[in-house]
Parts: sequence; C-alpha cells; structure tokens
Amino acid sequence: MSMAKIRECQQAFRQAEKELEKLYGEKYRIEERYIAEKGIVNPDGTVPRNVLDIDDDDEFIEVDAVCFEFFEKIGLMKKFDAAEQALREARDNLIANGLDMLPKEYRAEKESLARAVQKSNSMREKVIDLILRLNTGQESSAKESPQTTGQGIKGMEMI
Repeated sequence: MSMAKIRECQQAFRQAEKELEKLYGEKYRIEERYIAEKGIVNPDGTVPRNVLDIDDDDEFIEVDAVCFEFFEKIGLMKKFDAAEQALREARDNLIANGLDMLPKEYRAEKESLARAVQKSNSMREKVIDLILRLNTGQESSAKESPQTTGQGIKGMEMI
C-alpha cells in the first residue's frame, strides 16, 4: 500500500466530511430563519437556533414536520442521503486501506482490528484518527492528542 493511496483516501474522507458539514450548515440556517420568521421563543425566553433547540414538545413536532417537508421539497434530504453514503464509503475505504498497510507479520492484529471496527464505533473512530494522522505529505487538520503530541505515532498500540 502506497502513501499516495492513503493520502487519496484521507482526502476523500475529509472531503466527504466537509460536504456533510456544509449540508448541516444549510439545514440549520433554514431552520434558524424559519424560527425567526415565526417568532418562536422557548418558555425561558431564549430563541432556539434550530429545531432541536425548541423546548416545547408540540411546537418542536410541528416545526420539525414543516422543516422536513421543506427539506424534502428542495431536495436537501436526497443530498443528505448521498453525502452520508459517500462518507460511509470513504470511511470504509480509509479503514480498509489503512489496515492493509500493516505488515504481514501483524496479520492477527489486522484481523482483530478489522473485526473491532465493525463492532465498535469508538474503535472505528480511533482507527480513523490514527490513519488520518499518518504523515502522507498532506496537511492535516486533525487535532493532536496529548498522547501523540511530540511523540509521533509508533504503531497501533495507542488504540
């Protein structure tokens, strides 16, 4: 497995994340505008920023249904479905190619990790984080953890 292939996987994963974030931003802007236009205020006097911030259950249900219908009408839900699928595929590809980098003498560990990422979200996130931290010559936006800052990653032992 080449570093160029890993870099390609990292870029695809980050791009898929950015696309999904962009769609969430669009969704929240629409919700915020609708809430402002309707003058919706929580019982404590705060103005909700999005549907999930609406405290009154009946109002939440009503606004959620109206917004969902609008999102369907403008095709935002289809875009969400496509973006989420692209992110799943990019994630799976990143993990598969990252694990493929492990040397043959770590076959048992590779198989254990492959099973673990299928069963555990936290394990999947840890493996993704490690693969995204690999220095492939691409600038990384990943945050350094105290465990890896200044030390570098010595292998999968951090998982």
